[in-house]
Amino acid sequence: MESSPINSHLNELCPSCSAVGCFAGITNNENVYICSDCGLWFYNKDVRNRQSTDEEWYADNKKHTEEFILSCQAEMAPVFHRQINVLKKLEAKKSILDVGCGIGLFLSITKEIGWHVQGIEKNPNAARLAKKIFDIELKSSTENIKQNSFSVLRFSHVLEHVSQPVEFIELFLPKLAADGIIVVIVPNGRPLTYSIVNMFRKVLGTSSRLTAPMSPGHHVLGFTNRSLRHLFEQRGMKTIRMFNVSMGNQTYFPMLYDGLMTRLKFKDIDLRTLIRYWLPMFFDNIGNSFGRGQWIIAYFKK
Repeated sequence: MESSPINSHLNELCPSCSAVGCFAGITNNENVYICSDCGLWFYNKDVRNRQSTDEEWYADNKKHTEEFILSCQAEMAPVFHRQINVLKKLEAKKSILDVGCGIGLFLSITKEIGWHVQGIEKNPNAARLAKKIFDIELKSSTENIKQNSFSVLRFSHVLEHVSQPVEFIELFLPKLAADGIIVVIVPNGRPLTYSIVNMFRKVLGTSSRLTAPMSPGHHVLGFTNRSLRHLFEQRGMKTIRMFNVSMGNQTYFPMLYDGLMTRLKFKDIDLRTLIRYWLPMFFDNIGNSFGRGQWIIAYFKK
């Protein structure tokens, strides 16, 4: 059972719209607030600014061998091609800036089919692997990237990690060409299964615990359709598509996809993990049509 933090502030200002966020509950031993205006879920600024827990990702040379990474690329290629086809249907020209691109798996596929690609990635281990395996030179900042130079900006599983989302995306919006497309993929802050659990807790009134896909040093924001739309439309972007998906969607969330590099094999998952972790992700398909799926997918146009 989670211990309660010191509730010295019952309200905090939203990092997206600066409206008042009201205390909603406790997730991973820290207070969570929900914005009264845009609906964003967030930790307070001190918690959001804690050191990231992902700095050691890709540091295990025994695990992240060239053979392993190329196998991940081959496995995810059909999924990424489907995502690229969506961009083509939206008449995106063949240049992309992928923000928080990891080792560049998505970029490696777009590069193979003739796109001009550039990635932003702060993790030096990931940048090293991208250069070594895919010959893609990643940048750690927007410095020396020309204005209006890309037809697509991609934020895939990035914004939920960002302490100050407005300042963050405003670094990249000037790099997007006129009529350019932004694609955003974020975990939903309130998928159906979590919402049901939280509803029962509220009815019983026995705990301030809140179930949400948030943790200090990792996911510090919880997005909803409304909060994501607000974040980009207030920056002058037009929403052209927004929808939810859950596990089993072949374009964005195939079965047992870890959301990062590859799909797990069914035989490698123990029964407890399958029931407690993966089964709810599949069940959340019921919530896709009313904003309670596992992931939010959004396309915006400049």
